[in-house]
Amino acid sequence: MNPHDKAHELVRSIRDSDAFSRAKQAKQAIEQDEPTKRMVQDFKRRQLQLQAKQMMGQTVSEDDMAQMQKLSEVIGLNPHARNYLQADMELQILMVDVQKLLSELLDEVSLLSLEQIYEEMGRSE
Repeated sequence: MNPHDKAHELVRSIRDSDAFSRAKQAKQAIEQDEPTKRMVQDFKRRQLQLQAKQMMGQTVSEDDMAQMQKLSEVIGLNPHARNYLQADMELQILMVDVQKLLSELLDEVSLLSLEQIYEEMGRSE
């Protein structure tokens, strides 16, 4: 059994999944509506910036959280944006699950895990 062949098989399987299909359809719908596309891109950009801030150990302010909540409510009113974000989230969860399985495999041969580093830094995953 060749791991590279299995990796390609996994990619094909993900492409054939309902989660990927919904994400792709939702993306195509968004791309037809430039204002909605910009709104979703802005939301995702802000979301990723806040996540990066948290990962670097910085505190996210209540104002930042309130602003994201308001943006989330506005986006929720737009069916194309809402569908895209839901489909994207479902696909991201699938990808995180796959990554977790691969990480567990690496933990079997690694001398130091990401979890250990987080513990050393005084925070958990």
